[in-house]
Amino acid sequence: MTITVEFHGPIAIIILLGGIDYSAQEEFRNANTRALSTEWVREIHVDFAQATFLDSSAIRALILLQKEASSQSS
Repeated sequence: MTITVEFHGPIAIIILLGGIDYSAQEEFRNANTRALSTEWVREIHVDFAQATFLDSSAIRALILLQKEASSQSS
C-alpha cells in the first residue's frame, strides 16, 4: 500500500497503489492535505488504476477530500 501525490501544472494526482485500508489512514490524510494546500492546484484527480482494495476508511478519506475541496472552491 502506497499513496503518493504528483503535480502536473494545476492538477494534483493522488495515486493509490495496492490495498488501501485503515492502516493507510494517516498517509491518505497527508496526501489530501498536500493536494489541498498547494496554492496553484485547481483540480485533484485520484488514480485508482493500481489500487487492489479500498475499505470503508479509504472511502471516508475520499468523501472528506471532496468536502474539503468543495468548501475551498466556494
